[in-house]
Amino acid sequence: MKFDEAIEFVNNKIEEAEKPFIIGVAGGSCSGKTSFAKRLEGKKLSMDDYYIGISKMVNENYDNPESQDLQFLAENLKDLKKGKAIKKPVYDFVTHDRKGYEKFGPADVVIVEGLWALNKVIKDELDFKIFIEVDSQTRLNRRIKRDVAKRGRKKEEIVKKFNELVEPMYKIHVLPTQEDADLIVGNQ
Repeated sequence: MKFDEAIEFVNNKIEEAEKPFIIGVAGGSCSGKTSFAKRLEGKKLSMDDYYIGISKMVNENYDNPESQDLQFLAENLKDLKKGKAIKKPVYDFVTHDRKGYEKFGPADVVIVEGLWALNKVIKDELDFKIFIEVDSQTRLNRRIKRDVAKRGRKKEEIVKKFNELVEPMYKIHVLPTQEDADLIVGNQ
């Protein structure tokens, strides 16, 4: 399904759904997960906040699901499904560590957005699963544009990291989760 058509489809599904209703939006880096999630009617929960932090990481591979506390996220989602508020972590991209926690929810609709939003650890807590599908060259071009403009990185550095870490981890850990999606959205 195409991007704009899918937004309308999912928002209609949200209106009809029993609440609380939890949606997962997954896909590769720069596939449009955040853009898609922002256009859905519900409270957004970014998986970026569930990074464990550089001090706890075995290596600096943020594209490996081991860089996130998926079990903690699963527990948070269980509480949100019960209509309870949670204390979600707040991740600081400057220090590459958690800087505390903040109250989140409860909410009738929660949209979980991130690379591993359909990961086996949390997928059973989701009521509707979406995978944003985009070819690797388009994702790389978007990442270059974003990281040069917003993060001050150099194109060569971005391409190297994409080829050595981002894309291999996508093929191993993200792409296979597409099989569990209720809806696949094309976003070329």
